[in-house]
Amino acid sequence: MPLAVDEMLRNRHLEGAISAIVEFGCKVAPETIGDAVARRILRQQGKTLGDYALVAARQVGLEGTSYPLVLAGSVFGHSYKLMNDTLVAHVRRQSPAVRMYHSELQPVAGAVIMALEGAGTRCTSLVRKRLRDTMPGAEFFAT
Repeated sequence: MPLAVDEMLRNRHLEGAISAIVEFGCKVAPETIGDAVARRILRQQGKTLGDYALVAARQVGLEGTSYPLVLAGSVFGHSYKLMNDTLVAHVRRQSPAVRMYHSELQPVAGAVIMALEGAGTRCTSLVRKRLRDTMPGAEFFAT
């Protein structure tokens, strides 16, 4: 049964702990040689993140359509491939035509764009290119 937004919010306090466990699992037990517990944690986190994506898609009427699923941020890096693959597979069970993309920008770029628009600046392709060209590399955002 799909999760509702309120169910996910009630479980939100677990996110930090789960993220820390996943990060530890990826460092200590890489997917290629990792143990069963680390792989299970990565799969469960992928499913949980997939649930978030499904709830968001359902709330805006995209469920079952061919919408873009954008993975943004350090948690979606290459060392988390098992988690990413599980997330996408989970979403595709309900929305088989979903198109997965890795964002070329860090999530903070969205905040910058929203701030610019809030200040009355139109975010044209030129503004977005400038943002992309001047954004620090992924290592700057690694935590």
